[in-house]
Amino acid sequence: MTSPRIYSDRWRSTIESIPSTLHIQSQKLKLFESKAFIASGLLKIARSEYLYNLHQGRQIPEWT
Repeated sequence: MTSPRIYSDRWRSTIESIPSTLHIQSQKLKLFESKAFIASGLLKIARSEYLYNLHQGRQIPEWT
């Protein structure tokens, strides 16, 4: 049988690693949110340009 001390050490190291794991996941989420924000802004710009050109009666190329 495994001694309680070994289990205790294993759990202690697991628990001690949680804050750094959470920090890494938090940083990844912030990066994802930043990319999503940028993509949203680019889509708004493209939509505005599309609608402006449409309103001006310009020929709009097909998006493929």
